[in-house]
Amino acid sequence: MTEEYPILTDGQKMVRYFYEELEAAYGRGEPDLRLLISRVYGQVGVYLMPEMSERKDVAEELELGSGARTVSLLRRLDNEGYLRLNYGSSGPNVDLPIVTIEYIPDRGLIEIGQLPHPDERLAAALQRTRAAVEQGDLPPSKTGSVLEALDKTIIALRTAQGLGDLIQ
Repeated sequence: MTEEYPILTDGQKMVRYFYEELEAAYGRGEPDLRLLISRVYGQVGVYLMPEMSERKDVAEELELGSGARTVSLLRRLDNEGYLRLNYGSSGPNVDLPIVTIEYIPDRGLIEIGQLPHPDERLAAALQRTRAAVEQGDLPPSKTGSVLEALDKTIIALRTAQGLGDLIQ
């Protein structure tokens, strides 16, 4: 992501922040992160509530500006599958829900570079297939056409983003 798209950049910052906080929670023996989402007028915001520490204002931690913007961004990231929020029995539409983040879904991990993108995984698999064909037992007449087809597929994959998503 680039600085030209602040919503995307802020979303990536938030996913990375929760990933790092979740890893720290695991290190402390906590199974998840607890968040307080306040929609109360004058106190709108998202607050991280670690078990043994003081509450942290996510908008301040990430320099996102207003708490309202932070609440909106958190909801968008949850709706789009970058974060997975568990609202328990309260549901998402109460004024002060306490939610948990137990893990970051693959989509969020891909976004922050903790997992390879499906296009990269497919390209790597095709490269391994190409190497196996080169070292295999195929007759030379067939090896050339198979290698040519693999090369064309790899080039198409690198230029047509999203092919790995479709195949996955």
